[in-house]
Order: sequence, then C-alpha cells, then structure tokens
Amino acid sequence: MHIRSTIRLAAVAATGAAAITFMAGVATAADLNVELTVKDSGGHPFMVSLYNTPADWLKKPFKTAKVTSTGGAATAVFADLPAGEYAVSAYYDANANGKMDTNFLKIPNEPTGISNNAGSSFGPPTWDQAKFMLPAANHKITVNLR
Repeated sequence: MHIRSTIRLAAVAATGAAAITFMAGVATAADLNVELTVKDSGGHPFMVSLYNTPADWLKKPFKTAKVTSTGGAATAVFADLPAGEYAVSAYYDANANGKMDTNFLKIPNEPTGISNNAGSSFGPPTWDQAKFMLPAANHKITVNLR
C-alpha cells in the first residue's frame, strides 16, 4: 500500500460512515480468462492482445500473451487487471512463424477473432463492437477464431 493511500485510509477510518464510501470506490484487481477456440487442432500458438483504450485499439496492445493450443483450444490469462473497459484481438499462428500472415490486401490468411466475437464486412471491428466491461471480480470471455 502506498503512503498516500495509507494516510487516506487512516483519515477515512476516523470518520466512520465515510469509510464505506471510500471502500466502495476502490477498484480491485481481477483476472481475465480468454478462452480461445479454432477448428485447426495442430497445436500451434494463439497470439492474444489486450487493449484498454479506444485510441490504442488494434495499434498498441496494453498486454499480450502467447498460448499453445491443445485440440484447437487454449486459455490466455491476464492477471491483476483493474476493473474497466477492455477489448481483445487474437490470431492463430497456423504455421508457427511468429507473425500474422496476410494477403496483398492485408487481409489475414490465418484464423482471427475479436472479443464479443465481433465481425465486420469491411475492415476490422470497431472498439465499440469489441469492448466489454471487466468487473472487479474474475471474468471469462470466449473468442472463436475463424
């Protein structure tokens, strides 16, 4: 606990009812479990990116994970996240070359998925289509890659 937090907590504890208000506003850490599925069962890795702002969506991940599939499924865990809005993008590295392969139009050649299983006819889904709320307790989402 930081010194500033300790001082605030001590001051709030002295006021009685205000302590309840202060504690209710505290954001606690939660784990996000991202369950991934793909039809391929080759045991190759899933590359998962977690975003926490619309400005960074599909540009600069907040956190990343690499997990190997077993039978076409895997779970990526992002631990100790503050409650708030997030979005996930993932791809299945079918040839295990460490990058998402695309065609000359930059359309992925490997299975991809977005949180909320959001899809779009032209271009990638928007932040609003992909975002979800991470509560203060642990949370699970499923992303089906196609």
